[in-house]
Amino acid sequence: MATFARYNVWLCDWTGQKIAMLFPGRDFRRMAWQLRLNDVGAYRLELVAETSTKDLFVEHYGVMIERDVGQGMYEEYYGFHLDSEEWLEGEEVTEHYWASLGASPEWLLTLPLLMPNSRAARKSETQTAPLPEDYAAYVYRDEDGRLRLTPEFFTRYLIRHYETLTYESVWWYYGPADDAIKTMVEETLGETAGTARMLSPELFRVEGKAGQATPITVESERAYLLDAIQASIGPRGERGGCDFRVTHEDGFVFRTFTPYFGRDRRLGYSSQPLILGLAYGNIQAPRLKVMRREAVSTVYGAWQGGGAEQELYSLTDMEGMSRTPFSRRDLY
Repeated sequence: MATFARYNVWLCDWTGQKIAMLFPGRDFRRMAWQLRLNDVGAYRLELVAETSTKDLFVEHYGVMIERDVGQGMYEEYYGFHLDSEEWLEGEEVTEHYWASLGASPEWLLTLPLLMPNSRAARKSETQTAPLPEDYAAYVYRDEDGRLRLTPEFFTRYLIRHYETLTYESVWWYYGPADDAIKTMVEETLGETAGTARMLSPELFRVEGKAGQATPITVESERAYLLDAIQASIGPRGERGGCDFRVTHEDGFVFRTFTPYFGRDRRLGYSSQPLILGLAYGNIQAPRLKVMRREAVSTVYGAWQGGGAEQELYSLTDMEGMSRTPFSRRDLY
């Protein structure tokens, strides 16, 4: 017979230390949370607003969910408090509620930009416009007898100096994918990011490199760190052969998982099983929603270069495209 899990919900300070129990609690209403692979999860926590509990929440404080299925409490979820919502319900008797809305620790990766690195050179060039045939008309001698050019000359004969940023205009790396994204994070949030950008080592660190994933080449222009990581290894880790998470453990740690990250929650296979069903009373009013309007049938990609020299490749879901006369939808 299935065993129902016990839960604790805590409010934590910026370091992740517990400061107040929210559940069990007299003003706790409900909570929902979401875990996303290689992306930012979310949560929503609702409280009765008539008590002072909501006043304990400070921007970027944490909400921690602990779970016990008979093996002792373990951390199931951690999220940063980012936003809040307050509202009234009822007509004759007004009910006052408050909600904390936040994101999982991967949210930290959305804060900084990945900046170009110094693993290649910068190229400088000077470009000049053609010399006017009547340039002599723009030459004169000043009162000291020195040759000068009139201001009008520079409107016709321009000297433009500019820098062409080649590899240095991108963040560049070649090596195992797990090491590549760890280097991204280290150079953007870690100790090698510089004092203006790095998070405190007591609050954030990067797991040591292991070099276990698929070798990749990364050339990323200025982009938010999370976007650059996802583009490098693929949304499901399929390009790099690895996944990543920011875990909460004595601060926050950026970790990679090779080949992939996962938890087996099947009954009989895990000490932390998860069983959902109407028969167990832990699902109410189930609803199934099928959404096809954003379904893509053909994906186009492009290699480096431009114009006629740029190579294109495509992948098509023939079965999906044949469902109806209007099923084709392209994505570039």
